[in-house]
Amino acid sequence: MDKNQLNRMEEMLGTLIKMVGDTNARLNTHENKMDEELENIKEEIKEIKTDVKDIKDGQERQDRILDL
Repeated sequence: MDKNQLNRMEEMLGTLIKMVGDTNARLNTHENKMDEELENIKEEIKEIKTDVKDIKDGQERQDRILDL
């Protein structure tokens, strides 16, 4: 293998390493955004569960009133 081929392979390897680093950085950014979104969704689900419980409790009270 001559010196030019070796230099070219080193350049290509450097380019690939940079590309992998850039891809990993972008992936980490997306993962962080997804984690934040997941936390928001979990919080909204908690709120919905509370609302549903309140609605069920209100319905039970109305049923008891109608039974009286």
